[in-house]
Amino acid sequence: MEENYLTYQALENYSKDNLYLILEKNSQVNITHNIVNNDFSILYDGTEYEYLSNLSPVLYLMKRGCSLPEMYNRHYAIRSVFFSPYNINEIATHFKTYLTALLPNNLKSIFRFYSPKILRVLLESNNFDDKHRNRMFSPFSSVFICVDGRFKSLYQNSNVKKIAKEKSYFVISQSFFDEIEELYYDDLLHEIAFDIYLSVPYKVMHIPKEYIIQAIDSSFKMLSQNESLKVKKKFILYRFKYASHYFLFPEFIEAKEKYSLEYALQKLSFNKIWQQKCKEEFDDNHWLGTLKNSE
Repeated sequence: MEENYLTYQALENYSKDNLYLILEKNSQVNITHNIVNNDFSILYDGTEYEYLSNLSPVLYLMKRGCSLPEMYNRHYAIRSVFFSPYNINEIATHFKTYLTALLPNNLKSIFRFYSPKILRVLLESNNFDDKHRNRMFSPFSSVFICVDGRFKSLYQNSNVKKIAKEKSYFVISQSFFDEIEELYYDDLLHEIAFDIYLSVPYKVMHIPKEYIIQAIDSSFKMLSQNESLKVKKKFILYRFKYASHYFLFPEFIEAKEKYSLEYALQKLSFNKIWQQKCKEEFDDNHWLGTLKNSE
């Protein structure tokens, strides 16, 4: 079926319900100095993320017949659009319960539920429970995402319901987490590659980026899903920084098994003797080429 995209002018007349935009900062301009009425809510305010207020997503109630101010084009990106009969305080309170995700490893994380990619998964995934999906979206008559300045419909609801009281965080199952992670996996590989080029340029500037990407991908597959992203990034970076197979160094293995991978990585980063031994005994200058040839 051909996808339907609306202009903002067409979207404005789509429904009689209140039209809400969620805007995301793409510059460091101060929000409150640019919005001069009370029809907005800084979603991190009043939450544990209040110290990040200047980077917060902003819920904004649009007035009919008003074009988008120039500031939004320069300083903000429109992420998603919601139609609802409820007032802005009710909608803001509802959204704030979804700002924190409880991950499968029991760690909490900021959850960008309003991202177009995430909204698609929330509304379409078989890994997200229908009961929770209905509680999240039943206060809305329509949901749209912004794609290149136009708006794509993701959700239509003729039976808008009362806003349900939710927990203060959003519980994510392992299967749902895997689906979300897959959406951003390629972006993550390129982000880590960029960090590697910045951290050890003298070692990697001569290596084609596709080799680097494949090395990062293969390294990810070696690690437990329970490891934090921070630890995973260090594990990968150190393959380029110290030695390709430093993790085979007996003292490193012992530290990892006795304490944790994070502890072993930290010890490696400070122990010059370990670094030298890894370089001498566990560094394969041809490992990237071996990966490429194994395709």
